[in-house]
Amino acid sequence: MIIGLCLVYLPTIGPLSHATQKINEIVQVNAGKVMSIVIKPANASYPNLIKNDKTITDREIINKLCDGLHKINVHDEGLLKNPEAVGLIQINETGNKTILFEVRKAGQRTTLSLDSDGTSGWHYAYLEAYDFGQVLNSILK
Repeated sequence: MIIGLCLVYLPTIGPLSHATQKINEIVQVNAGKVMSIVIKPANASYPNLIKNDKTITDREIINKLCDGLHKINVHDEGLLKNPEAVGLIQINETGNKTILFEVRKAGQRTTLSLDSDGTSGWHYAYLEAYDFGQVLNSILK
């Protein structure tokens, strides 16, 4: 019984509760509250998706990117070992709320890496983001 209670309550405390919150804030991002999405170069040893920050304020593109985030899959296949490019995505919402995560691309595959402070700290999850990646590809062309 004690083990059962621990399994029920463990995700609500410590880093596991933050992981659930971080995943939910991305999967459930409200496009209506998003003021801008910024694609940034990453500090990585791989090629960057972009050389300079690109700020997106077009409502149609924001809606498509957010819709792509709603369709992500949580998995534990790990990071793309040899990504073709990496970058950072910063979502700026009303009320000075910011969501930050890393994106890795290789071919048609797009993976989001979620960490406690956006780019480092506790690693929470890898998210497979095919639809998000397709919209991102069209923006970066």
